[in-house]
Amino acid sequence: MNFGPDSSVKGNKNQWLAGRSASGGVISVPLEARYIKTAETIKPGAMSALSTITFSYQ
Repeated sequence: MNFGPDSSVKGNKNQWLAGRSASGGVISVPLEARYIKTAETIKPGAMSALSTITFSYQ
């Protein structure tokens, strides 16, 4: 997964094809989140995250 601007403009460098479907079909887009260790010592605490997804039907 890449990061970039929320843009539906064709050719945005971070666009990727989710799949193709016949009219009325269903496409599954599997997404997952992971923790990434950023310090030598891991400490307990709260965690929060936010993500936006921009769909572009081209």
